Amino acid sequence: MTPIKWNGSTWVNTNEDDTGWYNYENKIWANAQTEDGSFWVWIPRYAYQIASGYHTGTAGNVNVKFLIDKTNNTIDETTIDATPSYSGDSQTNYIVHPAFTFGSTEISGFWAAKFEASIDNDVIKSIPNVESRGFITPGNAFEFSFNMRNNSIYGWHEDNRVDTHLMKNSEWGAVAY
Repeated sequence: MTPIKWNGSTWVNTNEDDTGWYNYENKIWANAQTEDGSFWVWIPRYAYQIASGYHTGTAGNVNVKFLIDKTNNTIDETTIDATPSYSGDSQTNYIVHPAFTFGSTEISGFWAAKFEASIDNDVIKSIPNVESRGFITPGNAFEFSFNMRNNSIYGWHEDNRVDTHLMKNSEWGAVAY
């Protein structure tokens, strides 16, 4: 994966040491591109609070606190609770989003495809400005994502396994927040 950033008019290559590559507090996301041209975005571990609109049927506000690595520690030392508590239409505390617990393992974040999947010569890609792959069965979608593991572009090696899979509901929720 090559780190990339948007310069205001186009995507440009950068490196992990570039202080302008990402800044989550300023809503600048870490993006990367794989050898096949696919775009990826890093979703860092965070805790959230539903500030308003909880179960009201209307749009509300969600506050996010980014966490340090695999911990439940925030930069501003906000207390993170395991169980949400509510008052009226709001959640009164911050909880870690469930997408950052994989089985019994806590993770620091995950890479998600930046664009809808398209297929070029039987290779699934996540690239902009192309028609997404439609009319596909869930079984075929599973097979395509599973087979990405066997493509060296994505880093599949016995000592460096990549977990490609269809996005789980909790991961989609993490992206949406």
